[in-house]
Amino acid sequence: MSGTFNSQEFYAGYVAERIEAEIARNAEREYPYCAETLARFREAVRVLRLGEAMAIRIDKLLDDDDSEETFHERWDEEGLKGKGDSR
Repeated sequence: MSGTFNSQEFYAGYVAERIEAEIARNAEREYPYCAETLARFREAVRVLRLGEAMAIRIDKLLDDDDSEETFHERWDEEGLKGKGDSR
């Protein structure tokens, strides 16, 4: 999908994968990160994955791949409803 965002919506997923790899390698580090830091890494991964999913849904709507009705249905099906609400 090239779309409105020129496939940049997938970059958040790439960053999330890199953070997950660092979490997995933490025990091997000379100075491992503490549990609190790792918890924040995990929270960042969750938010990045959420942002990626939201951007993909919006990209499909803006490119007319999805109707507004389909956009709302898929948003809800993917558990995005109420997440990241700025109101």
